[in-house]
Amino acid sequence: MIPTSKVLPFIEISGSYGTIKSKYDFNSLEDPNYINTEHKSSVKSLGGGIGLAAPLGEKVTFDVLVGYNLSTFKNKENIDNNHRTVIGALGLKLGFAILLGSN
Repeated sequence: MIPTSKVLPFIEISGSYGTIKSKYDFNSLEDPNYINTEHKSSVKSLGGGIGLAAPLGEKVTFDVLVGYNLSTFKNKENIDNNHRTVIGALGLKLGFAILLGSN
């Protein structure tokens, strides 16, 4: 049993920025023309959450976190409109933390 007096609250903030490259190759027997398309999109992500860390020993904790992440994908090619895909997700993370070094 985990003593509740030793459970520690924490917050997490995360972010990322990058690119996605999608490539489609299509060659049909009915159409001898080879079609090759490639799309590049920028990706931005921001997230955060709150959690609890329960000690399982001197150097190990079991962590539970509830958080939200918002990701935006936007085509990098020249397009007239401001089309983008936005994905929001509520999540639950469970994990272990191992503390390295001495106190």
